[in-house]
Amino acid sequence: MRPLTPPSLRERRRYIVFEIIYEEHRKKHEKHEKKNQESEKERENREEKAEKEEIKEKKETKEEKKKVKKVKKEREEEGKGEKGEESKIKDEEGISERALLRAIWDALYSLYGDIGVSECGIWLIDYDEKRGVGILRCTHTKVEAVRAALACIHMINGRRTCIRGVVTSGTIKAARRRSTRIKPFRFRS
Repeated sequence: MRPLTPPSLRERRRYIVFEIIYEEHRKKHEKHEKKNQESEKERENREEKAEKEEIKEKKETKEEKKKVKKVKKEREEEGKGEKGEESKIKDEEGISERALLRAIWDALYSLYGDIGVSECGIWLIDYDEKRGVGILRCTHTKVEAVRAALACIHMINGRRTCIRGVVTSGTIKAARRRSTRIKPFRFRS
C-alpha cells in the first residue's frame, strides 16, 4: 500500500492543447476582410493586382522548383544524396515533431533560462502533423509561462507560424478528447 501524500506535495501536471496557425491562413483572412470593407471598384482593382502578383509568385515558385530539381540531380551525380533541399519540400505540408520541439525548447530557454525550463517540466504528449494540433504537458505552476513561450514562437524551419493554446486541462483524457474536436484553423468571416 502506498503512503498517502497531500495533493500539495504531489507533482501536479496540466495539459495544454495547442494549435499551429500558418501565415498562409492569416493572409487569407486579411484578404477576406479587405474584400468586405472595400467598394466594388476598389475590389476589382485589387483583384487585378492580386492576380498579377499570383502570376509572379507562380513563376517564382516554378523557378525555385527547377532549381531544387537541378540541385537534386547534381547531388545524385556526385553521390551525396538528396539531403538539404528535400527538407524544404517536406515543410510545405506540415511542421515535423522534431522541428516543433526544437522551437518550443528554444523559446523556453530564451525566456526563462536553464532553471526556469527545468521547473516547467515540458513534455510533448501528442502531435498531429497534418492538422497541426498537439498536447503539451507541464507543471501546474508554470502553465502561464509555457503559454507565453508558445506565443513567442513566430518561425519554425523558416516558415512563419503562430502557436495558439486552445485549452488547458488537468487530465490527459480530457485533453485528448478536446484535441480531437479541434478542426483545422479557419478564420471566420
